[in-house]
Amino acid sequence: MVGLTHEEAIGYCKSSGELRFLRDKIHLRFRTGPREALLIQTPPSMQATSLLCSQIVRYQEAHWGEGGLVWLGLWAIGHAIAQRVGWRTLESIRRLHGVNASLEIAPATSFRGDELVDEQVFLTNILAFGWGGYMVSSGSPFILDFRTSERFFVYSSQAEVLDEIEGALEAWKPVRVDEASETRGSGHLRPKPLAPRERKRR
Repeated sequence: MVGLTHEEAIGYCKSSGELRFLRDKIHLRFRTGPREALLIQTPPSMQATSLLCSQIVRYQEAHWGEGGLVWLGLWAIGHAIAQRVGWRTLESIRRLHGVNASLEIAPATSFRGDELVDEQVFLTNILAFGWGGYMVSSGSPFILDFRTSERFFVYSSQAEVLDEIEGALEAWKPVRVDEASETRGSGHLRPKPLAPRERKRR
């Protein structure tokens, strides 16, 4: 486990040559691939949220066997007393692995393939506390874009991978949306669902 600063996280994301930031310097996307995403709403309970994150990590492990990067972007959401519980949880885990830098200084965390349970804890807290950020799965063609509006998006550079993830997370009712509609303006507008005839399924 390694803590990364904002600048180091940008370098991590760009190192593969497959990811880029849009003109707004906020949204991280693949350079190529389908121009659609999966929209998933955050479950109403911590237990359900943990189960969802477990399925994400299991998919990641089964298909790619590697870790990845979890990058916090917005965390000052909700009541400060509640938020500090999630903050303390993540920083305590990092210190156990020798990462002493605060999340304010190093908001991103890189996980090895044998640290996926820790990664699951991070993802669960991000969703449960409504934080914004990204998960970039190392060596695999998909990313998660977490929003502060109790939802997240899944992007991939390969249509078949997006199909696989949609099937793996079917219980959470993922909705296919047009990428352009959800990145317009602030990036927090209501996305436009794709009509059945627009969906390219394999």
